[in-house]
Amino acid sequence: MRILIMRDGNAVAEINGQAKTAEHLGWPKEMVSKVLNSGEAVDGITLNYVLERERAGTAVIAYTSTTATRFKSLSECARVYGISRTRLERLIESGATADDGRTTFDIPCY
Repeated sequence: MRILIMRDGNAVAEINGQAKTAEHLGWPKEMVSKVLNSGEAVDGITLNYVLERERAGTAVIAYTSTTATRFKSLSECARVYGISRTRLERLIESGATADDGRTTFDIPCY
């Protein structure tokens, strides 16, 4: 698992595994494990596991006059509406409605 090394609240490095982290810091592996489990700082250094991010595509929102449905990806939205991903991309670019005549699609801005 990836470990984030922070010194005085600033990210310093992200390293794969406890052994490599111990080697990087010049600490025994047991010390790395102890600091990870306690969450306490040692000489201003804290360690945290890096949470794996969910792989995500381009989010899409499907709008009708009464609803707005968010999809995690273009592919998910295309499957639900029974259209190809390419067709969905064209509908987003043009702003045209889907074949039902009432649904439009957009990519949210964050």
